[in-house]
Amino acid sequence: EEIRKVSYVPGLFLTAKSSETDKVMGLMAGGDDYIIKPFSYAELLGRVKALLRRYHVYSGKKTVEETAAEQTIIQVGDIKINELMKGVWKNNRPIRVTEIEYKILLLLMKHPGKVFSAQQVYENVWKEPYLYASNSTIMVHIRNLRIKIENVPESPEHIKTVWGKGYRFE
Repeated sequence: EEIRKVSYVPGLFLTAKSSETDKVMGLMAGGDDYIIKPFSYAELLGRVKALLRRYHVYSGKKTVEETAAEQTIIQVGDIKINELMKGVWKNNRPIRVTEIEYKILLLLMKHPGKVFSAQQVYENVWKEPYLYASNSTIMVHIRNLRIKIENVPESPEHIKTVWGKGYRFE
């Protein structure tokens, strides 16, 4: 019941309790399926796959407006990001970036001109608390990103370093 207050993830009860009352209570509490021990691995795998398929099918149905809203294309100069496709292009040619590089670039491009500190970049991209040692990680990803999108990585036009403050996209 507590999980259902915050999420619609598929829930499967795997238990030795086999009475009808137990089954009904489990399903009424928010469970999507109920398997009683002993069970076969094949049955468990089949039920898990079915739950995941239903979850993706029903949560994947979106209105035309929702799909259009997700298909946001951000373009600044010769750099373009398509959020729906999670793709990056430079001069209309696809650029291969890692997931982390994509998230950093998306964060910066969504807020051109805004300076993001290393802590802000780290916490927005990695979704975990910043440690001072994380600064080197961010610098490596920024350098790799510059190599991929800048004409002259040593003299970047897009991803600028604001000394003592952080990074911004121009």
